[in-house]
Amino acid sequence: MFNNSVSKEFKDKSGDTVTLKIQLVPGKKGIALASKLMAVAGGLFQSEQQFSIASALMAVSDKIDFFEVASVVFEGAVVQTSQTNYEDFPLNVDKFFAGNYGMFVDMLAFALEANFGSFFESQMLGMKTPA
Repeated sequence: MFNNSVSKEFKDKSGDTVTLKIQLVPGKKGIALASKLMAVAGGLFQSEQQFSIASALMAVSDKIDFFEVASVVFEGAVVQTSQTNYEDFPLNVDKFFAGNYGMFVDMLAFALEANFGSFFESQMLGMKTPA
């Protein structure tokens, strides 16, 4: 059976370990979002340099609505921590990332890689991905 959730641990600015568990984006929503991301980041695929989703995010930051993307990829996500300073379950993107934008970028890159890594590594795109 296909596992439609993935998780990863991150460190917050106070050093606490935070585990993010996301539900993979359903196909219809995923294809629509991947199409938008491709329209924005398409030129990056022509480069001879290795590609990473994190670097692509930074390269297109002036052309993409990060909150819109986050709303899709973090839908149904939960955070777990040993501390009690995170009380929103499931993840409330607006409250959780307030003043914590470094973690936002890290978690968003993880969520995009988990959801769209295979799309961006498609043989049709001829990507140069890290080994």
